[in-house]
Amino acid sequence: MKKILMVLCIVYQLLNIQTVQAQVVPATSQPLVESEIFHLINQHRATNLLPLLRWASTPAHLARKHSLDMAKGLVPFGHQGVENRYAELIRKIPSLTRFGENVAYNFGFSNPAQQAVDAWLASPGHYANIMGDYNLAGVGVAKNLKGEYYFTQIFVKANVTQLNALEGKEESFHSGMEEDCIFDPPVELGIK
Repeated sequence: MKKILMVLCIVYQLLNIQTVQAQVVPATSQPLVESEIFHLINQHRATNLLPLLRWASTPAHLARKHSLDMAKGLVPFGHQGVENRYAELIRKIPSLTRFGENVAYNFGFSNPAQQAVDAWLASPGHYANIMGDYNLAGVGVAKNLKGEYYFTQIFVKANVTQLNALEGKEESFHSGMEEDCIFDPPVELGIK
């Protein structure tokens, strides 16, 4: 009987560990990582004489939710649900004319934001989004208890005049977020 009870306790502990690992780390540092990614992308665009992207809360909210879902294992790493994010953007930003999305994940790097941006810049499809004809963007980052970072950046082209009418209602926009962040170190990187 003791052996059965001990086995049940071990099974419970293993199940409990898996449940905990599927949770995400409280979002204390994620806004800094989001800011850094946004800043790095705009820095790259400026170097190439492209207009800076403006931060938009709706794409950021959708990007953050997708990153959280990937970090929790609710959706696989990738673009699953992109059509739903696009539909929500059209609903909230009716003047939307163009949409793009980059996702990445990594762990074990001292600066996960820089690593994700470097990977996107090295990939032709992701680079095309970064350099594309967009004027708005939002970034979402989530980190799970295993230390894996999941990143989503959503790019939008929309009529800014119409968008300014939304400011203070459903949507908010601003053009700069400049905080830095540094985190910690084995290396695995994935981009889609």
